[in-house]
Amino acid sequence: GALRFRGIVERWLAPGADWLGLSMPFHYLVAGDSVVAPEQLAEHYAAVETRCLERFGQDATLDYLGTRPRSLVRPLEPRDLAARFDPARFAAGFATTERALDTERLAAGLQRAVADSPAVEFLPSHVVRAITEVADGFRVEGDGPAGAWSIRARQVVNATWERRLALDRQLGMAPPAHLLHRLKFRVICRLPSELHGAP
Repeated sequence: GALRFRGIVERWLAPGADWLGLSMPFHYLVAGDSVVAPEQLAEHYAAVETRCLERFGQDATLDYLGTRPRSLVRPLEPRDLAARFDPARFAAGFATTERALDTERLAAGLQRAVADSPAVEFLPSHVVRAITEVADGFRVEGDGPAGAWSIRARQVVNATWERRLALDRQLGMAPPAHLLHRLKFRVICRLPSELHGAP
């Protein structure tokens, strides 16, 4: 998914849209009391890197946020760890090529694309309550600013968050046994200038 993400998103946005806004590469740190040993993590990271490089070799259209890195991860030397972190708290660290993108810029680009598309009808503040399969597709119903609403569609993508499993169940779709469905929170902050350029 990560190797196709940029290409998929750019198909939806206006040509030349500036939406990436990449962070510095991530460092992953292993706590001194971690339940996973640094050696196990290194083994896993190496397997991910091998798979990624194999995919690059098989498909020239793939990239990771516009790059095709030759390696994804390297162990941090003790001096590298101590340069920015308290080495007494960590058993090891890994420098990676992983980055975050500026979600505000991405959201702005997607909002413009939806607003400019003649093929998309945007219905803000509409809550989906029910979905039913009908002869030619689906009927979706819910509540909105003007009251109850209903639409029919040949295809429906359930991209809801907290209502996803309940809506799927209405169509007889049970979640996979291994599924971990969780609510995530994030904290976004603006870094002080002395931390710019840090991992």
